[in-house]
Amino acid sequence: MLESFKKKMTIREFLDNLYRLVIKLEIPRNLLKLNSVRQEEYIKGLTVFFDTIDEIFGLIEMEKGGNEKFSLPFFLDQIRIACNRGRFNIKEKSDYGVQVTTLNEIRGLKFDYLFIGGLCDGDFPTKYSPEIFFSGSFRKRELVHITEERYLFYQALCSWEKNLYLSYPAAENEKELLESTFLSDFTKVFDISSVNPKNENEEICSRDELLISIGDYRDSEFGAGSSLITEQLDNQKLGRDIDIHNQKIMHPEKESIYNGSLLVPGEKNGLSEAAEQKLIALYESAFSVSQLETYAKCPFKYLIERVFKLQSIEEPSEEIEPIELGSILHSILFRFFIRMRERNIVLTGCGENEIKTAEKILFEIADDIIVKAGLNFPLAFYERERIFGLEGNRKESILYKVLEFERSKDPAFLPSYFEVSFGGSKDREFDDRLSTDEMINAGNVKLRGKIDRIEINNQHSGFNVVDYKLSGKKPTKDELYNGISLQLPFYLYAADILLKGKFYDNDKIKNEIRNVSPWGMYIYSLKYKSGELGAQKISLSRKSISGEENILMHKELMNSTINYIKKYVENISEGKFFLSKLEDRENQICRFCDFRSICRINEVIDRG
Repeated sequence: MLESFKKKMTIREFLDNLYRLVIKLEIPRNLLKLNSVRQEEYIKGLTVFFDTIDEIFGLIEMEKGGNEKFSLPFFLDQIRIACNRGRFNIKEKSDYGVQVTTLNEIRGLKFDYLFIGGLCDGDFPTKYSPEIFFSGSFRKRELVHITEERYLFYQALCSWEKNLYLSYPAAENEKELLESTFLSDFTKVFDISSVNPKNENEEICSRDELLISIGDYRDSEFGAGSSLITEQLDNQKLGRDIDIHNQKIMHPEKESIYNGSLLVPGEKNGLSEAAEQKLIALYESAFSVSQLETYAKCPFKYLIERVFKLQSIEEPSEEIEPIELGSILHSILFRFFIRMRERNIVLTGCGENEIKTAEKILFEIADDIIVKAGLNFPLAFYERERIFGLEGNRKESILYKVLEFERSKDPAFLPSYFEVSFGGSKDREFDDRLSTDEMINAGNVKLRGKIDRIEINNQHSGFNVVDYKLSGKKPTKDELYNGISLQLPFYLYAADILLKGKFYDNDKIKNEIRNVSPWGMYIYSLKYKSGELGAQKISLSRKSISGEENILMHKELMNSTINYIKKYVENISEGKFFLSKLEDRENQICRFCDFRSICRINEVIDRG
């Protein structure tokens, strides 16, 4: 059957062979035998297919001539292109359904009822987008565009017999929309009547409309409609549902099972005994500080994310994710500083020979890690440039700027321990000098984590904790003292315990760090931007204070943080998962939350 297609053919020969093949395969006859409800669609599709390729190949024949021959791939390419652009409609059947289509498709057709939606400025008429490669007056072409749109609107208005309905959305994502100029002009010319779904004289045509009406007028009697309500709905359940809704929206601060408190004494909560025991057992679980920070900002998000373990579905990204880039930089810096410690190279105030040696080691380590991480694909080009240097210039790289900062930093505190892991949190490389599998306890709460860097000052018997960040955003003083930002204060607490030698018997290390006290907390920004890369201290006081006062302030913050941690874990085990109560919750948690679509925070805000 396909033998005739193996040789080159003229346009006419190909069409003749194609039609003969269709007849041999009995495609039209088989379509007519179908009892499918889509039979008409299939037949119409085949008809439009033949009409389309006749038109396309007729135009090609006019351009190329009737004698030129082409191979089969040429014909198949033309058919694919034509079919991708082909469209067709089946004939409307009376009382068959609702036809949803574009204004272009209804020209010349007639309908009893016509609904035209989306009549807002920018959608219809559409915004004019000039063709930048075509010459001509912008103003003239814009006038042609608006005239074509007006004529399309006029043609659509000629397609109805009984009723015409025009509508536009009032808002989109809290952004107010303007009605179309076409609609405003139309209302000036014709007398129209508005359809208001909230008009109490309107008939209720569905169960959904009935529920909406009850919600709008729940405090009033329905009179004649009461029998309908009795027949269609459970009045007792409906009243209870409305009361619950009011309680959730009007009184979100009240402690109730409907506001996120799952184990309120004396209330029937619907939880099984096994579920209650699981909540209570959470108290014995191991926590990370980042988990508890989530609870501090929004207990409801913690419930969704950590207890229910729901995950949002994200579009896959071809670019390297920030978390992956951060992990790579952590690994590079960890291996580099461990190597510097092994060679007894101190970068602070070092000479040219030491800095050249350090540069060579740093970039060799980075090259090895980048290759193993597979960061050589084209879309990671910008990330590699930031790490190794713009246009191959090492001095314009994150790594070299780290070297420059380390060379110029305060010599009082020297980097001593890196990626210090506790509680078995060893997802990345870790420093075996100070890391431990043991949990750090905050009261009865067990915590795990990893401290990016600990700096020691033996002269003042103090230590700093340093946290690497791609963004370099520092927690505010209010966030620290109000228990919103827990990580750095708790890392101070954990480092204090680890440095006191509780989990190891290395006398040399003990002698190096005996009697050290918490001195400071730093955010080490790895952001490639002039003046932003480097460690920035988180100050707890605006005035100058003594060393003893500084230590005392940090110890008080550590104790305050531990109390917050114990309170949060206790609340979790008691099933308290209410909405975020932060004053600036929109910017701190809600704006970028993946679970906003299933959260009632917007309803609470609207009521407020």
